[in-house]
Amino acid sequence: MQAVLASTNRAKLMATQAVITRVFPDSRVRSVTVAVEVPAQPIGDEQTQAGAIARARAAVSQSGADFGIGLEGGLRQTLAGWALCSWAAVADAHGTVAVGGGGILLLPPHVVERVLAGEELSPVMDELAQATETRHGLGASGILSGGLIDRGHIFEDALICALVPWLHPAFQGPSSR
Repeated sequence: MQAVLASTNRAKLMATQAVITRVFPDSRVRSVTVAVEVPAQPIGDEQTQAGAIARARAAVSQSGADFGIGLEGGLRQTLAGWALCSWAAVADAHGTVAVGGGGILLLPPHVVERVLAGEELSPVMDELAQATETRHGLGASGILSGGLIDRGHIFEDALICALVPWLHPAFQGPSSR
């Protein structure tokens, strides 16, 4: 079985490899860059999910793999304030698409202001953490949680949730495929 991740981000690739090789031990995972029309910084669950789905579909159609995987992080509004959200999408060669969500954590208001004004979250978090390229490791979740949960683990959870139709097809009923 072959899975293709629509990203070359190290944190996303490590998360994908961890999940896919655990679920499908004889699998192979590779990453590709895909061209899709999605915002660089998605705002809201709808944009974030749409980005993940577009990436997953592009990955499976461009590669011919069994599964295409898209992982996308964005911002969403909650009753307590703006938060980081993470979505995974899996598309298979038969056209089935599923999504799953990862952890959600509140973002500091001064970070949200900058992102809503047009900056991407990653450089803002790099500045806050006085580090570079945190998107490839801890990410915003790791920085804000003091390393208790990093970006990769949030994407692992989201990807496991997105794989449910293939883990337990009987739960989905005969019309899902």
